[in-house]
Amino acid sequence: MVLQDSSSQKTFKNTFAPNIENETLSVHEVIMGLRSTMIHSADLPKDVQDAVVKELDRLSEIKEQSS
Repeated sequence: MVLQDSSSQKTFKNTFAPNIENETLSVHEVIMGLRSTMIHSADLPKDVQDAVVKELDRLSEIKEQSS
């Protein structure tokens, strides 16, 4: 469930990471949780998975442009 949706950030209600007390998580917080194994990709709802993939693609494009 998307609570906030702007061009720079999406915020989701935390229904998928019971070990994290935050009621909401941004896409960047979800990515950090995945990297630290606090969040498991299999637990993510489809809309959160899609937002993570989109953001990682965006960051990859920025990195490629700056190379």
